[in-house]
Amino acid sequence: MPSVIDLQAIGDAPGAAETIARCLREGGRVGLPLECSYGVAFLPGAAPESSSELFSETPLDDRPIGILAFRDVAAVRDLAGRLPGRSGRLLDRGWPGSMIVELAGLPAGSPVEQMSAGVRNLVGGDSRVRLNVPRHPLFRAVLRHVPGPLAVALPDFQSEPVRTATALSARHSRGLEILVDDGPLRYDQPAACVFIQGEEWRLLAEGVPSAKAIQRMAGEIILFICTGNTCRSPMAEALCRRLLSGRLGCADDELIDHGFAVMSAGLAAPSGAPASPEAVELLDAQGVDLHGHESQMVTRDLLERADRIIAMTRAHRETIIRELPELEDRVRVLSVEGGDISDPIGGGPHEYRQCCEQIADNLRQLVEEILPAGHR
Repeated sequence: MPSVIDLQAIGDAPGAAETIARCLREGGRVGLPLECSYGVAFLPGAAPESSSELFSETPLDDRPIGILAFRDVAAVRDLAGRLPGRSGRLLDRGWPGSMIVELAGLPAGSPVEQMSAGVRNLVGGDSRVRLNVPRHPLFRAVLRHVPGPLAVALPDFQSEPVRTATALSARHSRGLEILVDDGPLRYDQPAACVFIQGEEWRLLAEGVPSAKAIQRMAGEIILFICTGNTCRSPMAEALCRRLLSGRLGCADDELIDHGFAVMSAGLAAPSGAPASPEAVELLDAQGVDLHGHESQMVTRDLLERADRIIAMTRAHRETIIRELPELEDRVRVLSVEGGDISDPIGGGPHEYRQCCEQIADNLRQLVEEILPAGHR
């Protein structure tokens, strides 16, 4: 019988991660919880020849069922390189989390090629591999104490995930030295599984997160920045959304389902302030709704998640780059000529109209860059 670490009884389990990691480094097997299933974890070098050495019940369709669990996305990049476009965004935003990625097209000489046949068969095969970056805090702590990823066997992870430690121990596992019990898992659905090759991805199996959430995570985030987030950047956000949706042939509120999220924020913005009445009225006349806008302060997290950061002035851009120089390649001013979009605050209808026209003229060129004419 395995020794049991009951997280429900002892909370954070001081020293548990080190104890588990020591067992794994010595070639042991440990039952650990993820978000959607319990599984049997071991270092790839301690892999069994077949899943029958791990489970007393044969998987339903007798196919390999397992993942390589990494400590963070950077460790995945060490294995697979930096994935481009939507695939890269999906990994950056989906992990840590329950999502399992089946990755094809690994570079020649990848570490997976050096793993035993038992591991390769368990986690996908010679040409593809299933990966995850777990969210569970103890699992993440264990990964910090072991070299490289852990192989994790997940019995029936799509058909009927094992949701309790008792079920893992009694029905499926063999040779466990430690069993971590964190009670019933949060989700009663399996983990979603996504296939990725290069920039292309597709959903293989639905679960957690939902298909719509995965679609959104893969989308491109366009973030407009001004000072107070009540006139210039909200107008740019709303007009950009309208131009993109028009080119894609969808409604404004369906844009996210087509791979784009358009947002705005301010460097010195109050929280929850409406757009200026002048901006609302001006866009109303164009059939663009700005009534529901609520201002927000720009944050580091928001900037780091954005794929394109569009500043209204050179000063806005310089402020962002001064704070986060690593984002310089993502930050530009809206004006194609490199100038500033004038601030209409305090002005009348003429100043607002002039500002709106300036924004719209430059947005047309930005949208052409994002979605060239004829794109669908």
